[in-house]
Amino acid sequence: MDQIEIITSWDADSSDNTDECKTPTAISYGQGNEVTWGYAIEPEKEQLKWVKLLLLKDEDIPEEIRTSDRIKKAREGMVKYAQFHIVITLPAIWPSYGREKMRLAAEHAGMLDKKMGVETQLTFISEPEAAAIATLADIEGRFDNGDTFMVVDCGGGTVDLISYKLIQAKPIIVKECVKGSGGLCDAVFLDESFTDVLKSKFDKKWERTDGSSRRDMLHTQWETGIKRNFKKGSGKFYNIRIPWECMLVKDRRGMETSPPTVTITPEDVKGAFDPVIEKINNLIDGQINAVKEKEGVSPKYVILVGGFGWCNYLFYRVEERFGKEVEILQAKGAKP
Repeated sequence: MDQIEIITSWDADSSDNTDECKTPTAISYGQGNEVTWGYAIEPEKEQLKWVKLLLLKDEDIPEEIRTSDRIKKAREGMVKYAQFHIVITLPAIWPSYGREKMRLAAEHAGMLDKKMGVETQLTFISEPEAAAIATLADIEGRFDNGDTFMVVDCGGGTVDLISYKLIQAKPIIVKECVKGSGGLCDAVFLDESFTDVLKSKFDKKWERTDGSSRRDMLHTQWETGIKRNFKKGSGKFYNIRIPWECMLVKDRRGMETSPPTVTITPEDVKGAFDPVIEKINNLIDGQINAVKEKEGVSPKYVILVGGFGWCNYLFYRVEERFGKEVEILQAKGAKP
């Protein structure tokens, strides 16, 4: 059994509390959104306590506690300081009625209900703008005020493109430079293209594969393998294991036989990728031209974000076409 380490090195206003095993459940809000908690709160500062009890319904709190001055004070403090703000991202190409439907969905789900007597604020932000804010934080120092850049958000079903001008670096303030654009030419369509490749390789055997086997091939061997790692100039061949239900095929002698795998060539993979990426590149080209027409210069950067935006081969094809004109950047890791 692992040893449990007890934390005693609490941040404290006075030195006599720094080695305690527990810290008070208290929080204090100062000027400029400064937050202190536990022993670090100065004694004379206003602080919130007993706030966990406010999570309960009144009928589940004993009357003597429910009507106590401490609970009243905690409730007053929460109303004064608490802010519930929900931010929902939306595709840039969504029409206004899509945003309204999302607001109604959030309302019906109870997301906008009062919490502890406090109103909940709802804000919508376009997915590329959210991606831009997250990405700019990672590449701080590479932008100057007034620079323009394009975010290409390649997700599961849509590609959204928006170009921004950096108004201020700290805190980050961006302004939309030209009207965003987008299209239905993303990872879902790439998956469908690769499925067509599999169908042609399996031929009549494809009809014998069940839904579970198809999902396994697309996820295990395509989604987390070929699709993610395929690179420029790759000469690698891929062997796709044939599901068991396709293995029984009779030859001319009446013997049941079937090869254990089908082979996917680099040309097969390129054939799945290229039509989708060509559409994305055409969208990027249109957005670059719009920025040039308005600003007189191309955007400084094109930033690829989103799940499909991490793709090695997508980066290569975008850089191949636009790399001499703009610098192509690619977000990595869990954000945006």
